[in-house]
Amino acid sequence: MIIRPAQSSDVDSLLALAHSAGSGLTTLAPDPDRIAQRLIQATDAFSNIAPRDGRYLFVLEAEDGTIGGCCGIDAAVGLREAFYSYKVNTLSLI
Repeated sequence: MIIRPAQSSDVDSLLALAHSAGSGLTTLAPDPDRIAQRLIQATDAFSNIAPRDGRYLFVLEAEDGTIGGCCGIDAAVGLREAFYSYKVNTLSLI
């Protein structure tokens, strides 16, 4: 297996991956338009068009060419739109 930059030809593989992940994975929604947009952003980031706030996307590719996973790196968050992070935990006082 290799890790490589995602390409526009990966739309269908990423869409299938998103469907298999279920509804709890919000960073890879099973929406072909959103995935295509994410791939455009990744291409721009790797092409050095948007390095400051680039959104890099990688795929895990098997020897037979199938995509088994993906990961992304956002070079910056919160510059152009709000970024929220939540943590849910339970505190028990004895």
